Amino acid sequence: MAVVSWSDLKDCYRRPAESIPQLLKAMTKRQPKALREAAESEFWCSINDDQTLCAATAPGIDAYLGLIETGEIALDTAAVWALTSLLADASAVSARDSRATLTIKSQVRKVIRKRRKFFERAYTTNVDLNVRTEIAELLAALGSPSQRFGVLAPRVRELLDHRDNPEMWSVLAWLDSRSSEIVDWEDHLRTILRDGTNSLRFQAACYLMKYCADDPSAETIAALRTLPLHAEDSTCVSAFCAVAAFLPMDLLLMVTEDVFAGITNVLLADELCSKFLVAIFQPNGGYTGFAMDSGEGQIEFVRMPKRRYAQSRKLTKKERKRLCMILANCEALWFDRPRNRAVKTNLWWLFRLPAERVQMHQVAAP
Repeated sequence: MAVVSWSDLKDCYRRPAESIPQLLKAMTKRQPKALREAAESEFWCSINDDQTLCAATAPGIDAYLGLIETGEIALDTAAVWALTSLLADASAVSARDSRATLTIKSQVRKVIRKRRKFFERAYTTNVDLNVRTEIAELLAALGSPSQRFGVLAPRVRELLDHRDNPEMWSVLAWLDSRSSEIVDWEDHLRTILRDGTNSLRFQAACYLMKYCADDPSAETIAALRTLPLHAEDSTCVSAFCAVAAFLPMDLLLMVTEDVFAGITNVLLADELCSKFLVAIFQPNGGYTGFAMDSGEGQIEFVRMPKRRYAQSRKLTKKERKRLCMILANCEALWFDRPRNRAVKTNLWWLFRLPAERVQMHQVAAP
């Protein structure tokens, strides 16, 4: 650090960067935990504030990684995640970037890449699976994907060891979000489907449908239909939305009907309705933005942008009639009974459905 003229550099707040050496010193293992955590937060904000890099970013990261290499700063999951995120920011190039910004990004990439061998060694020697997992992600971003695949099997084993602990189910969602190279776990999922708790059985059924089952078993279908029991569990809803694009339309509508038959909460009904309509009409899409205006006489839900979504999947006349019947029969989508007020939403317009409840009943009529 002695060779860097920190006072000549500016941090992300356009301040002289001379505080960075002090922050790095405060982040070392010998300092009290509270001081380390405060210094770490200040350090990252100083060199990478809201995806904005500065002249001090590359020298700061170089000094930081030097202390990690010598063991003075711990290599933990947060540190590796922050480095991966920084590498992503430095790798994102925009036509609006100035020449100075492009130079800074290039320097940051070079600083991290020259430590690749260190991270490869850390991947093989670190005993913490969580740290190794994050290092695998960083190495994949650096062009070495094999380590990422190497952590999948132990992650699945970790899940199986805790299959009755709902908190551990996030391991499977973690795997799903990071890699499509998930193999050899159909038997494990079926074990969870047979022996797990109710919510875990439901989620196992979702992932069985997504990865394994072209022809779902009766047991899998039965588990999927228990979504109403878990409708307020965001993990279960997310798992279902991830698999909805893979469900046959008749099964998707069956589950949709089961869910809305028992919903009385207006907020939950609107949230689930938007997700189900995306699953039905846009299995590979989604909606952006949300606003709610809650008045005495009416509660209004508005999705943005205010334009219709393209229907990537066409419904048959029979399927459309059934969907309209399901939506029309769910009072919580139309009226807030506890507060005696109407519910208005632009969801119907966005997905080219009848705008009024009576019109939906008319479409659903035999």
